[in-house]
Parts: sequence; C-alpha cells; structure tokens
Amino acid sequence: MIVQTKVSLDRIASFFCLDDLKPDVIERLPRGSSDTAIEIIDGNFSWDLSTPSVTLKDINLKVHHGMRVAVCGTVGSGNSLESLQ
Repeated sequence: MIVQTKVSLDRIASFFCLDDLKPDVIERLPRGSSDTAIEIIDGNFSWDLSTPSVTLKDINLKVHHGMRVAVCGTVGSGNSLESLQ
C-alpha cells in the first residue's frame, strides 16, 4: 500500500508541475450564461510533449452542468489523473 501511495503522489506532483493551458485556447463565459460546463471542439491531446504525433485527435465533447462524467479503462490504458493533462 505504501508503494501505491508513493506512485499516486508522484503522479499528482507531476500533474501540478505541468504548464497551464495557453490562454488563447480557452474561452471563459460568465457563470450562469450557459448550460455547458465544459466543451472541447476538435481537441488534440498528447501525453508526451516531445513527440509530434497526437494521442487523441479531433475530440469533441460537451458536458452540461450537473452531468456526471467518468474516464474508464483498464490499468495502464491512460485513464489516470496523470493522463488528463
């Protein structure tokens, strides 16, 4: 259990050390002006910034306020906090 805790804390620490998203790719709306909480349009995501290829390409996602969302997959498939960079 101690080893699992150490691995989890290392993942959280590396997540907090990541660069923030570029401000020009985020649009913030006034609270209550939309029923959408999160929207991704044609999103491209990479786990490794040193690689030019993307891991997820052309992702479209719309999450409304009050919706529950889960990222599911087997262990090691990239669904942890670390992979939500």
